[in-house]
Amino acid sequence: SHVASETIRGQRLNSEKHDAGWSLSGAAALLAATFVIHVPVVGFDFVYDDLQTIERNGFLAHPSNLGSLADGSAARNGIVDSERPLMPATLMIDRAIGGLRPWVYHVHSLLWHLACVCLVMWLALQIFGNPMTAWVAGLVFSIHPAHAEAVRVDRFVAEAERHFLVQQVIGRVPRGDVGLGLEGQS
Repeated sequence: SHVASETIRGQRLNSEKHDAGWSLSGAAALLAATFVIHVPVVGFDFVYDDLQTIERNGFLAHPSNLGSLADGSAARNGIVDSERPLMPATLMIDRAIGGLRPWVYHVHSLLWHLACVCLVMWLALQIFGNPMTAWVAGLVFSIHPAHAEAVRVDRFVAEAERHFLVQQVIGRVPRGDVGLGLEGQS
């Protein structure tokens, strides 16, 4: 009885180690594939909304404007996209790092996408408890056509959604609440 219990416990621990190993190697493979698929974006120029939001937006050239994003005065004064203050704040960082070189902005966008793929996999693993399901969720998220424009052309369409996803996951972690938030709803 004691030997059988220890054997079952050992099998469970080996299974958990295998799942954790598969999760890490599967996540690494998916991130590498996602990077390879989307890395051409780094060579793209500014297009569409980038022209107004980045190239023609002198507001981004002055990090001292961060305060007006925080207090809402930038939005009241009609500064482009300031109703989503996190977005122009990150664009200010991009501008400070790379000026008006598009590759800096595109690398940042690609890094956000890779981070979100990780978060989707982690969230799916927390919800479903199955590494394969988490990997498939990450795969669907990473290559879904809805993200193609956000990653490759106009990063601003989905930037707010990515920030929202990160905020939702981070906001749930301290409470341990990784459910869908549908409890008690009919």
